[in-house]
Amino acid sequence: MLILFHELRFMFFFMIIVFTAPAIGDVFVGAKIAKMKVDVPSGSDPVNIAASIGYEFDSLLADLSLVGEVSRTMSSGSVSQGDDLEFEAESLYLVWKSSRSLFATLRGGVVQNETIVGNTSRDSNGILIGGSVGIVIGKTRLQIEYTSLAGHADFIGIGLEY
Repeated sequence: MLILFHELRFMFFFMIIVFTAPAIGDVFVGAKIAKMKVDVPSGSDPVNIAASIGYEFDSLLADLSLVGEVSRTMSSGSVSQGDDLEFEAESLYLVWKSSRSLFATLRGGVVQNETIVGNTSRDSNGILIGGSVGIVIGKTRLQIEYTSLAGHADFIGIGLEY
């Protein structure tokens, strides 16, 4: 049984090398703007901007990327008491993208976030899941996306990647 496991593991890694090595992808950068729906009673939600850098592993059927992203509040929201509401996040996630001019993505990873209300803040770590649809224009990808950040916020916005 142990020998079978090692053989299967070797075959798995061999397949990864065969399907990704001939078409190793590129480093890409991205920017997003999004309305944040933060899990606090708020009068208005903050608007965030995000910057990302990733590495795309091309394959014949789809693309897999590893992405790091930093999101900061561009325009503060407010809570019902009148205090400012901000949301900051750092995340690392994998993205699966279909290989078409019109594409769909699925993403999952880890996120560290901070919700700031007035002078108090709450830190949290958790899981990030999401998806998007988009179009490829030359070397640029334009997409509309939704991401749930550890159950503490939803990120709904548009992004560009180059």
